[in-house]
Amino acid sequence: TDSEGEIQNVCFGGSNGVPLSNEVFGTVFRFLGVDTALCRINEPPIGGGGCNVSAKEDLKRREVVFTLIQDVYVGQEFYLDYG
Repeated sequence: TDSEGEIQNVCFGGSNGVPLSNEVFGTVFRFLGVDTALCRINEPPIGGGGCNVSAKEDLKRREVVFTLIQDVYVGQEFYLDYG
């Protein structure tokens, strides 16, 4: 999510934990924007509190439906058990 809590359609990379990465990816590498459909769903870190997204596969329709299983706040990452 962005600073307003809105999900963006394109991700430009960067990480708050890596100095200057947001600035570099937001300017120098801006042309590398990637569809954010799946890039923002990560596996939770060990001891990080668990998942906030679930996934259900429908093999006949060839689709996966992602559902939030708890509230998500501005700046919080989506976590899914990769199983």
